[in-house]
Amino acid sequence: MRGQIRGTLPQPAWWDAVQAAAEGRSARGSEEQSLTILARQRDPKRVTKAALAAVDAAFGSKAYRHFRQNYLMAWEMVRGNQWPPHMFAQAADWKVRVTRNKLFGAVEQINALLLDMKPAGMLVPERKAANAAEMREAMQALGLGVEGMDSIVGGGSDREKLDAITQAIQAEHEHRNEHLHLGNLISDMVVGGLAVEKIFWNDDERIVDAKQLYPLDVAFDPDCRNRQLRGCKFIAVRHKADVEDVIERFELPRRVADQLRHSAVPSVDGVFNDADIPMVEAYDNLYFTESGGQEMVGGGMKRDKIEFYELYYLGERSFSAEHSKVPTGELSAGRVACVTKELERPLYDGENPDPKGECPLVLYQNYGYGHSPYTYGEVEPNLGNQIALNIIMSAMAMNSVLNQNAQWIVEEGVLTKDDLDNRPGGVFEVASNKINRVQRLPGIEIPSSMFALAERLDDAIMDVLNINDTTLGGTPQTHTPAYALQMAQSMNLARMRKKGESLEASWRRRTRLEANLYIAFAALLRQRGELHQDLGEFLRLGDQLSSLRFDVKIVSKTERPVGFIGEMQFALEAFKSGMIDKLGVANFVTDYPIDPELKELFRVQRENELLNARMQNTALRAQQQQAGMAAQQASSGVMTPTVGAGPEPATPEEAGVAPQVPMQAPVSQPGV
Repeated sequence: MRGQIRGTLPQPAWWDAVQAAAEGRSARGSEEQSLTILARQRDPKRVTKAALAAVDAAFGSKAYRHFRQNYLMAWEMVRGNQWPPHMFAQAADWKVRVTRNKLFGAVEQINALLLDMKPAGMLVPERKAANAAEMREAMQALGLGVEGMDSIVGGGSDREKLDAITQAIQAEHEHRNEHLHLGNLISDMVVGGLAVEKIFWNDDERIVDAKQLYPLDVAFDPDCRNRQLRGCKFIAVRHKADVEDVIERFELPRRVADQLRHSAVPSVDGVFNDADIPMVEAYDNLYFTESGGQEMVGGGMKRDKIEFYELYYLGERSFSAEHSKVPTGELSAGRVACVTKELERPLYDGENPDPKGECPLVLYQNYGYGHSPYTYGEVEPNLGNQIALNIIMSAMAMNSVLNQNAQWIVEEGVLTKDDLDNRPGGVFEVASNKINRVQRLPGIEIPSSMFALAERLDDAIMDVLNINDTTLGGTPQTHTPAYALQMAQSMNLARMRKKGESLEASWRRRTRLEANLYIAFAALLRQRGELHQDLGEFLRLGDQLSSLRFDVKIVSKTERPVGFIGEMQFALEAFKSGMIDKLGVANFVTDYPIDPELKELFRVQRENELLNARMQNTALRAQQQQAGMAAQQASSGVMTPTVGAGPEPATPEEAGVAPQVPMQAPVSQPGV
């Protein structure tokens, strides 16, 4: 039954072309012929043809073309180029085109809010391991054997190793100024709707590195219908690099390298005039070579570039899992092929270099369609309002120009056209009997409705962008109680929190990719004995790194107050309720430079209070234990034994001795 269902499933539109190229046959071949899966193909020529067919299908899909158009349009609108060329061609030369750019300020405000919500990733032991630890404690309590449980839990050292990796990742973020890098990603996400980042191991510097990709250089499987790329069989990434870099990176043979140099296209940006020859020579002719047969401007040098594609083939894992088929080992780790249209063989063809077989790309998505990996940003929903606002502002400016440009009705022969102009204080000589034959037309007044319409369009754009007084931290222009103001600000930040949660999801995947690379390559460097002193974070890592199992915990900032005033108010409320102490307030307010000596004083006070609390708790437990023992002895009828038998001893008063006052231990005061 399963075979009948699988046999009737429709294949995607591009599949025939891909398989035809892989098998070297026509796309109209026999349907009974078995399809050759790309992951199992080993012939270099067929692999190249199949990969290029998949690349053409991805970059030629309707969804990609729509995304490309909207992405370019969005950035042009934000930059202020909001009048299409055809509107300029149809307008007269004297007409004014005004741009009232509301998008730029709103987009920058959203970027700032999201950057304040910057997430932070932490590695924690996997929940399965935590469950195993709880199971071991339960088995010990029941007196059962716990042999083999240590191999599941991994011991208490796993947390120390994960803490060391977390510290290494955070230190590297500070080293490469991750704050600015994240700001660039957020700009792409907010404006264009999609930002793409690649996480990889930098073998030269022995660190995990990150690179922001141009979103238009990334294309997905045309039949992918999920924003999380579930069911996506491949992802194509377009690169443009120097020929010599490509030859060195992929270690191409001389014959293939010469063929690639012959097919390279000189970059216009790389042309230098004679005045820049010393700068060119500084590269030692690695990238810039003689122009050869092509005449260059000023006899300069050219920079040859080549375009190649990186194809991440994710295989049938999603489809196989859905139909309860266990993927083979060949498909489990995926496959990566680097191909170019200039060669019949792939530049690279092998397994995914990621230790876990994951695609190293991280997507930062804004608004999106429910069934497409391509998303859109803040500009597309406001396109109509922004264009309408520009038209209204242009009409108002044009009316102002016409109002200042005086128009006259003059009887023929009274004045010449050159006599009339807009000079201030102009005097025109007219015969006395022709004074009434020159008449100035009144200027055109701007209707008040146009101002109201422009204001409404302003408000409409800000409403769609969810930017208003409360979002900006101000007070609404109404008499509203303080609690209602807090609720209004919380509701206005709801959409911002949604973007922040999307950012946190991407950051969680990013942290997992970074940790996988650190674990894999740090263990490899330890085996080689190549750990340097500047990688001291790895000195605490053992030799069993490959067995580490972890989850990623995101320290959320979407629910935290924004700005110093908001953080201070929140911290003071928590202090009044007893949730935190003075040191907690100082640690929570991150944007205020608190004196380190004052923080040290708060820390000492906390330690003294904790010490006094522990001492009092110990004394209370001792009293409770003595009271319990006394009650137990009284209930059992056991009396304290006395030495010898005789009359009861006399009291101090009867013996003529003054009674002694018992000494009391001094009670320690808090803070002493």
